[in-house]
Amino acid sequence: MGILRLKSRSSGTTGSTKLCVTKKRNSFKGTKTEYVLDMIKAHLMDSQNKGGHNLKSKLEAVVQASSKDVILMFPNKQISYVNFDLLVNTSQYFKMALNGPFSTSMTLRLNMLTISKRHFEVVMRIVHHKDIKRTNKFLEDLSPACLIEIFDVATFLLVDKAIERIGFYILTKSHSENIVAVYNIASLRNFELACLVKQKLIYHFLNVALNKTYLDLDEKDFLDIFTDKRCDIPKQSEAKILYGYVAEHFDKRKTTKVLELYKKLIEPCASNNFADFKRLPNKILLSIGGWVSEGPTNEITVYNYREDKWTKLPEAMTKACKKNSYQGVCKNKDYIYSVGGFDASKSMNTCSRFNLKRLEWESVSNMHDKRSYCKLVAINDKNVIALGGFDGSKRLTTTEYYAPASNQWEKMRPMLECRSDLGALYHKANIYVCGGFDGKAPLKTVEFYDFEADRWFKTGKSMQVGRSGINGIETNGGIFIAGGYDGNKRLYSAEFYDSREGIWQLLGKPLKECRSNYGMEKIGDGIVFCGGFNGNLLTDSCELFDPRAQSTIIVAPLQSPRSALSLVKIENCWNIESMLGSA
Repeated sequence: MGILRLKSRSSGTTGSTKLCVTKKRNSFKGTKTEYVLDMIKAHLMDSQNKGGHNLKSKLEAVVQASSKDVILMFPNKQISYVNFDLLVNTSQYFKMALNGPFSTSMTLRLNMLTISKRHFEVVMRIVHHKDIKRTNKFLEDLSPACLIEIFDVATFLLVDKAIERIGFYILTKSHSENIVAVYNIASLRNFELACLVKQKLIYHFLNVALNKTYLDLDEKDFLDIFTDKRCDIPKQSEAKILYGYVAEHFDKRKTTKVLELYKKLIEPCASNNFADFKRLPNKILLSIGGWVSEGPTNEITVYNYREDKWTKLPEAMTKACKKNSYQGVCKNKDYIYSVGGFDASKSMNTCSRFNLKRLEWESVSNMHDKRSYCKLVAINDKNVIALGGFDGSKRLTTTEYYAPASNQWEKMRPMLECRSDLGALYHKANIYVCGGFDGKAPLKTVEFYDFEADRWFKTGKSMQVGRSGINGIETNGGIFIAGGYDGNKRLYSAEFYDSREGIWQLLGKPLKECRSNYGMEKIGDGIVFCGGFNGNLLTDSCELFDPRAQSTIIVAPLQSPRSALSLVKIENCWNIESMLGSA
């Protein structure tokens, strides 16, 4: 099954060889030297053993009886001696084979002719290796094809722990080019993994359609995915995708239902016309909190880009959300975190998060520092980092991170300059902070935090313009900053930082309306700006900027003018329909 391909794909020295071969060999295999020597002595001393009992058979019998090991016979006459208890406690297959109603005295020798010895050893090491980090690194370095080979053995042997761990990496490594092949194999091997891969396939089906690998799905699976309302396909692409499938499989006469669906789609007068089928977006934007004419608000609205419409998040999901503005907000895995902020009387150090699975707000531990006009940045799918802000008396240099495992905030290295109203983002394994306000004037300086050095460094070049009340976002391999306040006026302009060249490029006027303290988030290939303050009024206007085409279009406005809000993207989430409510 190609075990030689299991060597690490990385340039380092880690790989399957180191994982599979360890010094502790007694549990899995060995010559059992002490038992062999005892048996040889006994055999030579046995004066009655002249008729020629087979020495090898007697040795094997003593080894089994003395060490309670099971002999596993693999292809190419390879043998492993594995502890009986270890096998039955690890694998349901061995538990049934060695303890079940079909077990006999002969079951201490099992023929394993359908799997390789090395594959078996890899599965056992995945479960029992004490160095979990090393095992995870080993799995992470394997190609999807190698992972599937090992997964095949784990499912055959019914090793639940290995199935779960290998399945996680198969799911993580599946992408638009290979996900159909992974799904077809998972469908034959493991129902739970097949369901997870199918869910991912639904969310990424448009990319799968573009590379035409969807043609390898059977008709039932294709129809299940295509007619799932979470399958986010543009209306104008539906007929083309259906026709492509029909054309590919027409000679095989396996497309009857697909052909019927295609006819419904292209014939407007047909009954049960599929053209009326309403799909859900696989990504939405949430605008959270902010400042309205009456003061801070807890309003949360949802942007559906398929319908270009904002709707209110259902009341049941917002009633526990407190009114707040100028807070730091970001999404990290299954949560949206909101920290600090201004409640119309004071800066706060509170922290809450919205659980995207349960769709409810929950409180977590408070920060060390009170901070409004701050930023919050997510890293590594676990931690979030709060940066800068205003504590009610001064601008801050302080930073701190939240560790969910301990529900505690920990202090980090302070920034080189105090700044509120800053832009901040995670870019190329570093935290970047841009611009902001130091209490005297808008800043044009930029600094970044290097995690390995545990230090802040200033970039060689500053922004072209001092800006406060801004946001930063990673796009096209660089950093994009837009709008803000330069000390005299709100800005239309934007800047792009290419870390390879180390310079900031002024991009003119991508904004149709000048604004500061707005919400900004990527959606698809574009960047959405919403709300903010235009120098005279709170604004409800929203616009979509395409960085590649350098063009901007107006999109649906917010339901009410709002500044000091936060914008968060939710994608590939099963609860998107619930968040859209009856919209």
